[in-house]
Amino acid sequence: MRKFLYDSRGNLERLLSTPNIPILRYADILLMYAEASNMANGGPTPEAVDAVNQVIDRANGHVDNPNYPKLTMSMTAQEFDAAVINERNYELCFEFDRWHDLVRKRILCDVVNPDVKVNCDDNDYLFPIPQADLRLNPLLDQNPGYPIP
Repeated sequence: MRKFLYDSRGNLERLLSTPNIPILRYADILLMYAEASNMANGGPTPEAVDAVNQVIDRANGHVDNPNYPKLTMSMTAQEFDAAVINERNYELCFEFDRWHDLVRKRILCDVVNPDVKVNCDDNDYLFPIPQADLRLNPLLDQNPGYPIP
């Protein structure tokens, strides 16, 4: 993992280091397109399959890899969606996207470490509503799983 390197420890401690973390990458755009196209059309389209396969091809060095096959049109919408989310996990690791994907797709409790799974429930998909917002709007209720002030 050498995507983001800092200057020196001294600059990092003095907050002078400016890591260049990309906001969006082409692979991220391709995977977002594939996921959205699959959802909008009720299944994978040739364009969506091609978008994911571009990412897989680049990761494999443009050489077919039997251990890491490309996606096909024969997949169901659910299989394709799971494959795209899995590809996002591989391609965007260390780019702070995984948590958001797990929460957005509501699969956090399905993929969490088995030792932690006993503590995972639907409340883990929500953050607490800030106290200041609750005070400003008395019609708001705190999200489940958080104490009511």
